[in-house]
Amino acid sequence: WASNVTDFNDPFDVLPAFGNVAKQVTNQQRKIHFAFTSPRGPNWKEYHKHAQPETGLVERGLTELGPHLIKASFTKKNGVICFSAKPDNIVMWAHYASKHQGFALQFDASHRLFSGPFFRQVDYPDTEVRPRADDPDRHRTVCTKGIGWKDEREFRLILPRQSLLKGRRLDGKPGYYVDLPTGAIKAVYFGCRMLPVRREQLLKILQQSKHKNILPFQMFPDTSDYRLVPESWSEAVRERADFVFKLECVAKGALNSLDTQTSFNATLQDLLEKRFQR
Repeated sequence: WASNVTDFNDPFDVLPAFGNVAKQVTNQQRKIHFAFTSPRGPNWKEYHKHAQPETGLVERGLTELGPHLIKASFTKKNGVICFSAKPDNIVMWAHYASKHQGFALQFDASHRLFSGPFFRQVDYPDTEVRPRADDPDRHRTVCTKGIGWKDEREFRLILPRQSLLKGRRLDGKPGYYVDLPTGAIKAVYFGCRMLPVRREQLLKILQQSKHKNILPFQMFPDTSDYRLVPESWSEAVRERADFVFKLECVAKGALNSLDTQTSFNATLQDLLEKRFQR
């Protein structure tokens, strides 16, 4: 699905600095207005002095309003699909994959879908200054974010609305999407908290002949470090994933149990015996 930039969680996304443009516009308006004043009126210096409070107010208004008008105009004409070069980013899994319950797709960067000027890498400059609204490179505004977001290592596919298909999302809301070529997908990564039933639904789809090129992986929390580890799918991996999922369920259930310690210990012992009985 192509997103609207107005729905992005970063309020500075596609919000260029408009102060320079606002100053140019108000100065131009002032000069035009002065050109039509009476020859017997004030000279330019006096006119500029008396008009300053009023034009200053207009300039401040344009500085605030202008960026939002640009964002609204861009959203009306374009959709954006976001990608990351870092599939094991723990924070992104938490924010964009339902707290690790979702999945991530790995794409073939050499596919034609990602060729051309509409696929751009996001820049994270080491400065707090936003791109200017009068920058001749219009995509710089769309593909520049604050340095605090640099760990996302984001790429963006910017597509005109007229090139997108209309549809209705799973939540019932209307939206625009790209008919994704199967050949563009290389792998799918299941989140470490994904419900087994949903994982099995995806695996069933991947078993179809047209999806044989897509490799499944399971993400696991590392046992000692703060990182996620992908493992190529196998029956052994399925058993481990189910075991870890059940452990989390036991821990959650224990929190709501009156006899917490007894309930947890008994269930944990049962799980361990089943898991390692061989």
